[in-house]
Amino acid sequence: MSLDSRAGTAPAPAAREPDAVVFPRAWSARAPLERVAAATRLALAPELHPLITRVESLSEHGDESECVLHELVPLGPLRIPNKYRATRRVMRAADGSMRLVLEAFAPLGVELRHELALRELGERTEVAHVVRVRAPRLLRRFVARTARRAHDAWVERVVAWAEGGAG
Repeated sequence: MSLDSRAGTAPAPAAREPDAVVFPRAWSARAPLERVAAATRLALAPELHPLITRVESLSEHGDESECVLHELVPLGPLRIPNKYRATRRVMRAADGSMRLVLEAFAPLGVELRHELALRELGERTEVAHVVRVRAPRLLRRFVARTARRAHDAWVERVVAWAEGGAG
């Protein structure tokens, strides 16, 4: 599945690590860096992430936040409820760039980690984005495929939110 070219996305093939699947992305938005970063807030997850339905126990402390996210995972015609702990950290650099780390820890040893490096170039924010999926061997392919599809859609929605002035 390729991402919306309007978002300036460039899907790359998934790479394999011994215990993880890694898929890098490069995308951009016609929006200020702070606006793009704001679109990744955990509180917006139900609005922007296609699987997430609810945020619970949200705690925000400056540039760090954590919560429990509820989602419906597609499995054929079924939607299986799941919940997991999520964290978000923002690290600001002196040059105005920013690094975001979003992590999710789900039952059965499933872990997802997003690393986003944001930098503003003129009227655009360029994003180098790596998603790392760790899961037990028997679940890894399913989890990676589901995560890839969901996060490609999430990026498109993050870009639209940042560019559209919502929020």
